[in-house]
Amino acid sequence: MRRDYRGKESDSVNEIVQLDKRDVRRSDAILAYCPAPSVGTSMEILYAWQLDKPVIAIVPDGSPVSPWLAYHSTKIVKTLDEGIKATEQCLL
Repeated sequence: MRRDYRGKESDSVNEIVQLDKRDVRRSDAILAYCPAPSVGTSMEILYAWQLDKPVIAIVPDGSPVSPWLAYHSTKIVKTLDEGIKATEQCLL
């Protein structure tokens, strides 16, 4: 979340999206915290999936898992520690 647009007027919509997509392209894997639906995170997950990048989604207990998130995630875990381990395993 290097470019947090929330609470700000943004004249640089294209720049934010293009830089976020560049970050995804440069990544070996995506580790996403998904306690609730988020348009930006969902789009980045889909983009990573289209690029065949591993996607590890952290969905805490009690949070619903969208069918879309389940489909586009390599693995869904409940904690950050589990997410780190799953990401490391994907990169071996």
